[in-house]
Amino acid sequence: MGASVAYIPEEQVLFGGDLFIAKPVNFGLPFMGFYQNRPKRDGNPEEYLAAYKKFLEWGVETIVPGHGHVVQEAPSYIKEQIRFFKDLRSFVKSEISDGKPVEEIELPRLDPIQQAYDDVDSRKKRGAALRWLNHYVDVLKTSFYNHYS
Repeated sequence: MGASVAYIPEEQVLFGGDLFIAKPVNFGLPFMGFYQNRPKRDGNPEEYLAAYKKFLEWGVETIVPGHGHVVQEAPSYIKEQIRFFKDLRSFVKSEISDGKPVEEIELPRLDPIQQAYDDVDSRKKRGAALRWLNHYVDVLKTSFYNHYS
C-alpha cells in the first residue's frame, strides 16, 4: 500500500493520509486503485484492514484524513470501514468462486455505496457526479477483483 500516517498518542489524533477519504470528497468511499488521477486498478484490501485494526488498538479518537472532513468519532468510523471492506471482500471472493469475470460483477449497494448514490441523487449536476461515481465503483470493484483473483 505504501501509505504514511502520523499519530499523536497524547492527543489520540491520527493524520491518516489517503488511507481515509472522508465526506464530502470521493463520496466518502475509500481511496483504492487510483494514482495521480489515473486508475491503476489494484490495491491491497488486506493491508487496509490490518492498518484499520492497528488504529483501533492505538486508541485513535480523531482522524485527519488525506481528503475530506475531520472524523471526530474515529472508533465507530474505523469499524464501519472494516465492515465495508470485509463485506466487499466476501462478495467479490464469492463472485470469483462462482467463476464470474470482473465485467459481469455488479457490486451490491453496501451502505457506503448506497450513501454515495443517495448523495448523487441530491446533487444539481447529477449526471456528471453519477458518471464519476459509477466509474469509481468500477475501479474499486476491479481493485478487489484483481487482488483476490
